[in-house]
Amino acid sequence: MLGIQIKFTSKIEEFVAHDGFKMSYGKQALGNEFFIQNTDILLEHGFGELEIKVQPWGNTVCFFPVSENSDLPFDIFAASFYLLTRYEEYLPHVKDEAGRFPVSESLAYKESFLKTPVVDLWAQNFKKVLRDKFPEMEFKNAQFQVESIFAVAQGFVFNNKGIIRSVVGWGNDLMKLHFHRFFDRVKSWMKIKKDPFDVFDDLVSLIKKHSISAIFMFKVSDFTLYDRNINYNRIPYRSNIKYVSDYAKIGLLLGHYSSQTLKVLKTEK
Repeated sequence: MLGIQIKFTSKIEEFVAHDGFKMSYGKQALGNEFFIQNTDILLEHGFGELEIKVQPWGNTVCFFPVSENSDLPFDIFAASFYLLTRYEEYLPHVKDEAGRFPVSESLAYKESFLKTPVVDLWAQNFKKVLRDKFPEMEFKNAQFQVESIFAVAQGFVFNNKGIIRSVVGWGNDLMKLHFHRFFDRVKSWMKIKKDPFDVFDDLVSLIKKHSISAIFMFKVSDFTLYDRNINYNRIPYRSNIKYVSDYAKIGLLLGHYSSQTLKVLKTEK
């Protein structure tokens, strides 16, 4: 992320003899190098409950604080590891109705930084501190690219679902007095109105017009309580996948059971 070449060593004599820029990561500094004091998290085996205290750091927040002897006020490597590996999802937790880790249980949600790219901000702040310590150090300018990801859990909301599912949907709309949805369904069946989820032409037009880098993740799961897409062998769905693949990258959107069972995942792949 900083665009600098690095070399690792665990030999103290080699480290001390080095005349260039150097940084140590441990319990105490070895000399006048850039020093980051570590916590024990990256040295542990397995996962365990951690006591986390979030505190401000520049224009963002940080956690896993260390002593003032460190050139950074927290263990940036352990904190980055915690977030990037989604450490907390491996700990015991109450799952939501779909068997997922609830966002409301995450540290980022509880501490109000869920929508803040804290690891990127840490990297930029880290660069500033390094530059203060070593003014001659050169960094490559970070190059950022926006890539849009479209998760296609259902290719169609009304059409191509077969007679039984269509009739059941029609009946549910009437029983629940969803008349607007009922008439939208009828118009879609009669080709008077386009299926609300069939927006692939519009998305491809945007991709072509604005040269957007995009990935479409398509679900090819069997129908279940959680996976309610149309049959992935139906020609309209397969045609949409082929059409989109000419203008964007495509991938697999995991179904409910493929995310839990390797056998199902292999079948979907």
